[in-house]
Amino acid sequence: MINYMRSEAYKLLRTKGIYITYTICISLLILAALTLYYFGHRGDYFPYYRADFYYNNVFGFWLLIAMIGTMINSFLTNKESKRVAKQSISFGIHRKTIFFGKYLVSLIAYTILCIIGLIVMLICGQLLLPEDSRAVQEFLLSLINFSPIILGVFSLAHAINIMMYKESVAVTVTVFILLGSSTIMYILSNMNKAFEILYNHTPQVLSERVLTEFMKHQVTLSADFWISSIIITSLSLWIGYSRFNKEDF
Repeated sequence: MINYMRSEAYKLLRTKGIYITYTICISLLILAALTLYYFGHRGDYFPYYRADFYYNNVFGFWLLIAMIGTMINSFLTNKESKRVAKQSISFGIHRKTIFFGKYLVSLIAYTILCIIGLIVMLICGQLLLPEDSRAVQEFLLSLINFSPIILGVFSLAHAINIMMYKESVAVTVTVFILLGSSTIMYILSNMNKAFEILYNHTPQVLSERVLTEFMKHQVTLSADFWISSIIITSLSLWIGYSRFNKEDF
């Protein structure tokens, strides 16, 4: 497993897309802070020149953040990677090693980007925006609730990416599941209250909950986020691996 992960990491490091993704994401974070700083110093009152508004974009754009993870994962699960995986299997590498090796390497790459992004945001918030220690503390607490949501979504994306032959189809299916699941559960909950608990634990609803709690300064750590993540991650990886294990290459 370790040797395979090293080869996948090497392959990822030779992919231009990973560097382009990192550069664009970090640049957008800096640009957002500079934009708030610029309008906050034009002389007119600008209500969004606040640290909490800058930080809440992480939770408001949860789907975009999820898609970035999906994109990074696709660098190791695209059509060319599947062709190479076929050769790896023929040389005796276990499918379990391939499935989870790609998952872990892309997850590490995604986690590194998230950590760098967090550091950049905190630095920009301190240097370019009005000092707000409360916003920083609540932002970091909110991230503890937000992180498992993104982990669950990333696991779902990996399962879909590795099952689909076209990246565009995989992205479409992932977005449809993420947005459609909450819509379907909302409709079902109106018909039967038993579905309400499922609705409240969909990624979209949980992300909106994190955003609401942050903006209302009512951030509280909750096990709901981790319970939902464990369920989504476990089901996604189980279904994805079962399908991949039966794939006829």
